[in-house]
Amino acid sequence: MKQLPPPKVAQEILWELHELNFRCEFLALDHHAYDPIQTNSSYSHEDMVLACFPHGGDATILVTDVSLATRGLAAEDWREQAPYIIAMRNVLQSWKGFPHAAATLTKKETDAFTEQEIMMMETTLTRFYTQTFFNFFGRAAILPRRLTGRFQG
Repeated sequence: MKQLPPPKVAQEILWELHELNFRCEFLALDHHAYDPIQTNSSYSHEDMVLACFPHGGDATILVTDVSLATRGLAAEDWREQAPYIIAMRNVLQSWKGFPHAAATLTKKETDAFTEQEIMMMETTLTRFYTQTFFNFFGRAAILPRRLTGRFQG
């Protein structure tokens, strides 16, 4: 191939690579940090992990689609993010060292949270996730990104 793909295609390829890297890192970190003793859910751990990501019909964490690039943790609207942030909280609660302060935001249904509570939860979880990742792997974690702007499909 002697020419580069169009900018939109290149952006979509980079988004997908980034998203799959985030998902693989998340699974690797979960493998190291998961503590079954801390789990107090009636759902299987695998189902809890799957709930952190929009699937567009696929029930696997290792398949994604560019049509999901503005959904889930990367959604622009906090109400669209909320179920995924709460799902992420549910998984991270089962990890060693989960901060007790973050556990206080656990007793509500998804639609009962305010924007401020969701944003606070997102910040707390992001700090815990990135520090835990660094503690296990010695480098910065890849975090979710949204495909935006003129390249969005």
